[in-house]
Amino acid sequence: MSRRAALEAPEVSDGRPSARGDATRAAILDAAEELFAQRGFSGTSMRALAEAADTSQPLLHHHFGTKRGLYSAVKDRFTERYRGFTPPDPGGALGMDYVRLALLGYLRFLESNPRLSRLMAWSRLESDEQPWGQADEVWRRMETVVRAARDGGMLKASLDPGLFMVHAAGIVQYWVDNRAAVCRALGYDPEDPDLDARYIAHCVDVLLTGGGA
Repeated sequence: MSRRAALEAPEVSDGRPSARGDATRAAILDAAEELFAQRGFSGTSMRALAEAADTSQPLLHHHFGTKRGLYSAVKDRFTERYRGFTPPDPGGALGMDYVRLALLGYLRFLESNPRLSRLMAWSRLESDEQPWGQADEVWRRMETVVRAARDGGMLKASLDPGLFMVHAAGIVQYWVDNRAAVCRALGYDPEDPDLDARYIAHCVDVLLTGGGA
């Protein structure tokens, strides 16, 4: 049996999805993630997605309904991956160690998912406002942590918890997207195994103390 025939064989047994069905969904999502990152949503056709996944368009519709449904599933999968890079909830005790682990976790997540930056760039270019999986939930959860730390006196009373998180995410995203150019311009060794940790340490210092003397 060919790979395509195997993917399109019956996927349900006793009303339950089979392992073959899970494998089919994973293969489709892998192909979709790559194509959407290369071409954006508008530039990717269902035909191209089916060919890349070595399956048929009807099977794409069976699993995801529409191209938009498949695109949403690709976004959902990134959110699920991110959960594995987040530190345990500090219970409101936001300190330097937690911020350092959270920023380093986000950096490692971006490095482990290089297509994500391209997908986000396409999303901005195409004015796509569709939520990224459970990203809204993640933002709200982190905002609660930062707000509790501010209300507990660990951060300035004037600090906006949401904007604090935007700053934190932005400085990590910029580093991942522009690391090579920054190293070249400023003379850092891109092969230095401690460089990322040093960068994150500087970020934590700026975020929590303002970087002042």
